[in-house]
Amino acid sequence: MRYVSQMYDFQLSPIVKSLMLINGAVWFFLVIFLQKLFFDNNSIYYFLGLVPFQVLDHFWLWQIFTYMFVHSESVFHILFNMFALWMFGSELERFWGSKFFISYYLVCGVGVALIYILVLNLIPLIYPLNPLQLKIPLIGASGSIFGILFAYGMIFSERQILFMMLFPMKAIHFTLLIGVIEFVSLINNGMGSSISHLSHLSGFIVGFFFLQSWKNIQNFKIRSRRRQGRPTFLKILRNEDK
Repeated sequence: MRYVSQMYDFQLSPIVKSLMLINGAVWFFLVIFLQKLFFDNNSIYYFLGLVPFQVLDHFWLWQIFTYMFVHSESVFHILFNMFALWMFGSELERFWGSKFFISYYLVCGVGVALIYILVLNLIPLIYPLNPLQLKIPLIGASGSIFGILFAYGMIFSERQILFMMLFPMKAIHFTLLIGVIEFVSLINNGMGSSISHLSHLSGFIVGFFFLQSWKNIQNFKIRSRRRQGRPTFLKILRNEDK
């Protein structure tokens, strides 16, 4: 299903606002204040970030969840992610509802973590991988943000947005372009890039399978109700049940 609205609403939605506050608080109090002033050894990243070695060998399973709330010391890292979350997430939350939106956001984040761990452990079967790669923490909300970007492009496909703040294009084309850029970057740079293109693409993948699964579940419920002779309405992807 696709939806086209006539005007973009810049108002923050409740869950998006809460996520921005949580990410901002973690960044300021843990990364900038606690780590930089008292530890100065990136210990916060190795404890709360996603370190495949720690998850698999020491069962630090909380990292699958906490990594998406930790950002680097660079203010541009968190600002870019929070700007994208506000820009694309607020409208999705208003149409889906807060409960479905936060479920989607967290599932994308956790799903990206699992794919990241799996791929890093499968790569050595194809070609040598530096063992240190398994000990480098993955941090940031980018996986969930790319999942949101995928959903936005699918649902608001005809919406005109500005690529690089200059070039107008439809949201669906913008999403596809970003996907292509990330795929090419991953192929060219491999796992050596400081930007985790793998996690970005994984956000697209998890978002696709989440929405497709939800659609199939809703269709199954509809068919079941019809067989029972009860009227029903198609409620897929959008908050149309209010």
